[in-house]
Amino acid sequence: MAFGLGVVILAAAGVLAWKNTKLLAEKREYIGPKISTFLYTVLTTNQISEEDKVTHIPLFHITFKHEQQQLHAYLCRVIGDEKGELKLEHAASIMDRKLSETLSKDLLIAAVPHYEVVLFEEEKRTVARLDAHTKQQLMV
Repeated sequence: MAFGLGVVILAAAGVLAWKNTKLLAEKREYIGPKISTFLYTVLTTNQISEEDKVTHIPLFHITFKHEQQQLHAYLCRVIGDEKGELKLEHAASIMDRKLSETLSKDLLIAAVPHYEVVLFEEEKRTVARLDAHTKQQLMV
């Protein structure tokens, strides 16, 4: 009887260990630099330069009217030797203010989220929040 109980307990422990390993494998996240090592910026320009295309990865992009021209604002992750100046939450706050301003004045032409370049869950949440803000304001 004790032997049978021991076998059942060992079998149950083995099953639990296997399920735990499976769960951990499913939760495996991006392996690479941590988000805290990246810096971000908001570029506002009438045309992004070739140099900026190499060093700045746009996560969210808006096009808006300004006087007689179109301008673009990009929330970017800065890569390479270029130095970004902001943490993601601060850059996102600046982009959010720019977005709110263009929406309130009916100047927004387009807003484009770039989920395909997102590396971290925090970036994904930020892009989704900006995208939802845009869609919500356009419905009002």
